[in-house]
Amino acid sequence: MVGAGAWFDLGDDERDALARAGRTSHLGPGAPIFTEGDPAYEVGFVLEGAVKIARTALDGREVVLAVRHAGDVLGELSALDGRPRSATATALEPTEMLLLAIPRFLELLDEHPGIARSLLVDLAGRLRASGDQALEFGVADAMTRVCRRIIDLMQDHGRSDAAGIVIEVPVSQQELADRSGLSREAVVKALRSLRSLGWISGSGRTIVVEDEGALRRRSL
Repeated sequence: MVGAGAWFDLGDDERDALARAGRTSHLGPGAPIFTEGDPAYEVGFVLEGAVKIARTALDGREVVLAVRHAGDVLGELSALDGRPRSATATALEPTEMLLLAIPRFLELLDEHPGIARSLLVDLAGRLRASGDQALEFGVADAMTRVCRRIIDLMQDHGRSDAAGIVIEVPVSQQELADRSGLSREAVVKALRSLRSLGWISGSGRTIVVEDEGALRRRSL
């Protein structure tokens, strides 16, 4: 397993305590983990794979909020405040989860302060990211936003290749647009411009970053 998140910030003893208290679940692409509005029963840690977090807009459209990867925790908000699920979580690829019943998870927070501390750090990071995103949506143009999303995808899913950094994008163009606060048409236009500049290539859900430096400069 590689990655960063609450799970990887824990010590071996803390991870062992969580593993003993939980159960592992193997999910295929498209498998639901929990659904927006449902009562909450478990907290989960992503051990391998990727999970899409989405909410339903007033017009019925799915809006992707984030993609969680190995090391990330899911469902902790409902565990802490006792409220129903605020979003839907769905496996994007073959995914392994560690699932813990909420009462036992809360006991472990009391028994192992390191777990509680790691959870707080993770929540603080997400809060900061939400603030950064709100600022980005207020001041950054479409090209900047798309460049930033490609860099995010590159860091999470990129692999080196002779042609550059190859990204097998785990989300659709509409989902990429939702994460960027843009229309699908704006994302398609920005991707076309980036291909014309020679910074990226590829088609469909494959993006090849050919000029990472230019992409990063344009994302500032």
